[in-house]
Amino acid sequence: MTPIGWIFQLLGYIRNVARKRTYSWAYGVEEWLSSPASRDGLRYARRLAETAREHSKAALVGEPPPFPLTPADLAFEEGVSESTVRRKIALARRELYSGLSDSAIYYRKARAKELARRPVRTCQAPDCEESLPRRASARREYCHSRCRRRHYYQRHHPSAQIAPHLRGARVRPRPTPPAQVEPVLVFLRSHGGES
Repeated sequence: MTPIGWIFQLLGYIRNVARKRTYSWAYGVEEWLSSPASRDGLRYARRLAETAREHSKAALVGEPPPFPLTPADLAFEEGVSESTVRRKIALARRELYSGLSDSAIYYRKARAKELARRPVRTCQAPDCEESLPRRASARREYCHSRCRRRHYYQRHHPSAQIAPHLRGARVRPRPTPPAQVEPVLVFLRSHGGES
């Protein structure tokens, strides 16, 4: 073997070692899966993730860690082939996260936890009490661009009065009723009689 071929073989081995399969993406998933095969795959992935977690906890404490469960062991326990177990796990992952990588899945889960802890904020326009969506960035202050424009106009034009929310019903001020007059005189005026 030439030295260059040996280097490429070594790089391929390193790449395969670095691409270790993890199954912790299966924790905390409550979505409904459409097919029985993907539900089985999620169950397999959770089982593999639980044994891997027990293995790492035992190693951190200093106890002799139990050997983690592998897809081949799980296939032997379930009475199916190893390729079936891997195929069902891949199907469940694809159905839940499509083509996302492990780091993208973990980032998405961390972001969801952060958003759940975030307090509910309301629109900064003084005449609007709509709440902002939880996924809104920290810089967002208004529920809609109309609220932002209206609030800007109200701040920079002193003659502008606070108007009702534009998405609500607009109410025009009613004219003040005329002074109460005897009904006969009103009737006569409306029909061109005496004034």
